[in-house]
Parts: sequence; structure tokens; C-alpha cells
Amino acid sequence: MESGLRYLEIIYQFFLDGLFPKFCLSCGREKTWFCQDCLALYKPVPCFSSCFFCEKKDTLGETCEKCQKHVFLDGCLSFGFYGDPILRKTLQKWKYHGQRSFEVFLNRWIQTSSLIPQLLPVDWFLQPIPLHRKKEYERGFNQAKVIAQMISNRTNFPIAHVLTRNIWTNAQAGRKGSVRCLGELDDIFALKVKSIPSHILLCDDVFTSGATMDAAAKVLKEAGAEMVWGIVLAKG
Repeated sequence: MESGLRYLEIIYQFFLDGLFPKFCLSCGREKTWFCQDCLALYKPVPCFSSCFFCEKKDTLGETCEKCQKHVFLDGCLSFGFYGDPILRKTLQKWKYHGQRSFEVFLNRWIQTSSLIPQLLPVDWFLQPIPLHRKKEYERGFNQAKVIAQMISNRTNFPIAHVLTRNIWTNAQAGRKGSVRCLGELDDIFALKVKSIPSHILLCDDVFTSGATMDAAAKVLKEAGAEMVWGIVLAKG
């Protein structure tokens, strides 16, 4: 059985390589997504200095006092910026083209990042942002779950699956920033359990307007969570 599955994986990868030829995302060298030289030199630049909602500087990722009046997320940290072409192309090929081999690079960056020590020293529980079950089935995986597991491997923070997503929404990344509004995604999430941890770290791939993550934080805060932060691979 295992040999049969491995054979199917080889065939699947063969067709992927034909459809999406490999070129180093940094220097363009053929037959590899990252050549050894570029992989050794490249590392995403972490973002943890400003308010993610209004860009106010020197908040260390904490939501500023002004934004706290109308959002539920206490703060957010990011392993990199979506404007970084290497990180952006990595995320696009992983998430939309099903190139699961990119998880090796993402995990490498998470394990070696200077971002983790910036987290507040509390007993965190990781909560992946849930996908609608139909979208997760179509994609084949939930990128937030993969990210949460990578962070858990680095920190030993437990993963708490306390949220579910019952309402389908279109991909936020495909919409212009001017039409993405905080609060428009409220009520797309619901609790799966009666009791939740007091300190929760929401995990996702990209922070754009913050509408999705803040909608999740709203449910958790209303259920009694004391502190809810986010952590993402890239800040849009």
C-alpha cells in the first residue's frame, strides 16, 4: 500500500514539474525552487514594530490605543512582508498551486526567525484560522493549521481547535483594500467548545485588512478570552 501511494506521489510530482517548471525564486537558476546559495542567504524580515491596523509606529505589534476602540485583536506579529517578492511567490505557489514542498522552506524560516522571542511571555494556545470545510476540501489542506503546527514545533505551545467556520466567504486577497472592511466578516466563526483558553494566538498565512482575524478574535473575546493576538507569515 505504501509503495503504491509513493508511486502515485512520484507521478503527481512529475506532472506538477511539467506544469510548473522549477526556477529559483531568488536568482532564477533552473530545476530548483531555491538554490543552496540563495537558501543560505535569504531570510524574511520580521514585522513586529507597528500597529497592524493603522501602521502607528513603535507599538511592538500591539494594537494601538486608537484602534483598540473598534477592534478585538490585541496585536499581531509577522514573519515577513507580502511585498517581499520571494516570500509572496512562495506563499502563492504553496497555497494556490498546491506545491506542498514549499513547506520545507516556510518551516526553516519559522524555526530560525527572530520573531518568536518577541511574543509576550504567557501561556499561549495556538488557534489556526479555520477554513470553510468546502474550501479546505478543494484546497486539500488548511494553510493555517500547517503554520500552527510549525510554530508549535518551535515553541511547544499547544494547539486548541476551538473555532469553526460555517459561512463561506470569497478570498480576501483577491479583493481591493478599499472594499475590505473591518467588521464585515463578523459572525463567520463560531465556537466548537464551551471553555476556551485565556491567551490565544491566532495563526494564518497573510494579514491584509485584518477583517478575518479580527472576526475570530471577536468570537474568542466574547467567550471570555483575556488576550488574543495574531501571528502570520506575511503582512500585506
